[in-house]
Amino acid sequence: MEIKKISIACNKSDIFSVTMKNTLLKHNPMKTTPNLQKSAFLAVLIMLSGLSVSAQSKGSGNLTKQDRTVEPFTEIEAGSAFVVKLSQGEPQQLSISADDNYINNIETTVENNRLVITSSGIKNPSAMNIYIKVPNITLIDLQGAARLDSDGVLKGASLTIEASGASKTYLELDVMELKSEISGASKVVLLGTAQAHKTEVSGASSLDALKLSSQAVDAEISGAAKAKIYAVSEINADLSGAGSLIYFDNDEIRKLNKPGNYTLNFQNPETPGEADMEGVISSTESGDSTLINIGDVSVQVIEGNPTKVTVGGNELVVDEDGNVKFNRKRKDRFDGHWGGFDMGINGYLNSDNKFDMPQGYDFLDLRMEKSINVALNFWEQNFNLIGNQFGLTTGLGFEWNNYRFDNNIKIDRDDELGIVGMELDEDGVGYFKSKLVVNYLNLPLLLEYQTNRFSKKNSFHIGGGLLTGLRIGAHTKMVYDDGSKQKDKDRDSKGFDLNPFKFSLMARIGWGKINLYGNYSLNTLFKDGHGPELYPFAVGITLAGW
Repeated sequence: MEIKKISIACNKSDIFSVTMKNTLLKHNPMKTTPNLQKSAFLAVLIMLSGLSVSAQSKGSGNLTKQDRTVEPFTEIEAGSAFVVKLSQGEPQQLSISADDNYINNIETTVENNRLVITSSGIKNPSAMNIYIKVPNITLIDLQGAARLDSDGVLKGASLTIEASGASKTYLELDVMELKSEISGASKVVLLGTAQAHKTEVSGASSLDALKLSSQAVDAEISGAAKAKIYAVSEINADLSGAGSLIYFDNDEIRKLNKPGNYTLNFQNPETPGEADMEGVISSTESGDSTLINIGDVSVQVIEGNPTKVTVGGNELVVDEDGNVKFNRKRKDRFDGHWGGFDMGINGYLNSDNKFDMPQGYDFLDLRMEKSINVALNFWEQNFNLIGNQFGLTTGLGFEWNNYRFDNNIKIDRDDELGIVGMELDEDGVGYFKSKLVVNYLNLPLLLEYQTNRFSKKNSFHIGGGLLTGLRIGAHTKMVYDDGSKQKDKDRDSKGFDLNPFKFSLMARIGWGKINLYGNYSLNTLFKDGHGPELYPFAVGITLAGW
């Protein structure tokens, strides 16, 4: 093993001294045939997921309120289906409102100045409301199906917003510096003022900041994301994929939806009044619409009206308050279980079907509970084979594999050695997160059997097949604190030597509305000879199916 001392320059010209351990890689041929142990491992994980779901109870319907005392904090992290009401003031207060048989299942702990709100063993609660009053807030991290609304204006020097999953955020702000990272299918609405705003909007998420006045905005919009922005002086925008930007320019609403880098300069009002924006907002809400048709899939988005997603005869309606109504038309043909929104965990196994990393690759050890797998399977096509109970399902979907590393490391690629790890250790710097994110466009071939085609609640289904994925993106992300919270996101021109395709065994099983899934890759994560022999897997549950 050869040890080299190197320096890495970060975004703010801080120089970190790091030690990089480069290990010559073994040449392992790509595996393409699963063995019995791999199949058994996948089956056990699916069974355990099923036991966890069936063990949950239901809310009593008797709401109770509980005041809690915790250590001081300036950051908030919440997931699940919590509804958070946040206000600014003194003294610090924290209250929980939930079913009396669930309230003790809600945990509120403070770790490294961050209030973390979690739950366990909860199903069908009547309410999970969190009321927070805090003197100062610097970071909001919202995940899952959580919702957070501000009660009054939140003031401060800087604020970071992280929204993912299907979360919803509504904030009124008065800050100097604002950072927002919006992904998944989340929705963020911002009002007030922010002198400088840097935002990343990706996936199928949306940002509505037309009523947030900023001097300058830097925006990175990708995937099928949508952003509405108001800037007094300048917008620097980077659009990719099907991302779109709506902005205000001298009494007119304009829209960009072509990929590219844009620099936009304005002479907009410093603090536009309600009269200035009234016509603009109403014009946008009544006139800005999008209609997309792909086969039997129709997506209709009209500002001010509910969003409608139609797949064949099925319709998913989402109103402006986030309420979802699913209208399913009874069909006389086979209907499989591919389309929907999946969430679970992902990881990888070595050539011996174990979690241990090969020698010299300990830096790839994962923090499994934070390694999240997300899939948006937006199109499904079914073919009946036998009696409307056995058929073939295919379609298309996007998948995000988040590999959260257990150690404070950063991975990189060496032209001779392939994938290498860099251990980060700098006095006065706190490291919070380091991960590799890999994105795929997936095409399934799924054979499925179901016992009762026409029942939503009393039907068992099981299926298996091949899932082919085309890698469409990859990046690393590191979060650290050197006096202020920083994020470094790096992309590699050669994709970190990841394989461009992923061929996975796929299994889906469920009863009624519950659907569990598991995927196991037949080929390695990294290219042959450029990294360790690791086989990706993912297991989880379908949160919303169609």
